[in-house]
Amino acid sequence: MKIRATRYQILRGVSPTSRKPCIVQPTEKPVRVAYLLDEKAFVDSGGIMEHHKTVFLEDAVHDWHMEKGVFYYYGRAMDVDDSGDILVVFEQEKLQ
Repeated sequence: MKIRATRYQILRGVSPTSRKPCIVQPTEKPVRVAYLLDEKAFVDSGGIMEHHKTVFLEDAVHDWHMEKGVFYYYGRAMDVDDSGDILVVFEQEKLQ
């Protein structure tokens, strides 16, 4: 089964840290978060989130959470000293 992000935001230049709020905040609480691996392929596919191809899907609580409207990202897809682009999905659809 494939999942398409139908409404999303890309947070640019995010570094993973659990102690501080994410430097770039999403506009609302996401239903899914992913590290963006291949933005062109993601956009060209119409927003298909393909794990290990277009994105690295992150787990809620284990890799990210929101607390009192503040987004925290501490995913393992990149090193703590690195930064990357994070896909925050607000609406999605499952495809057959």
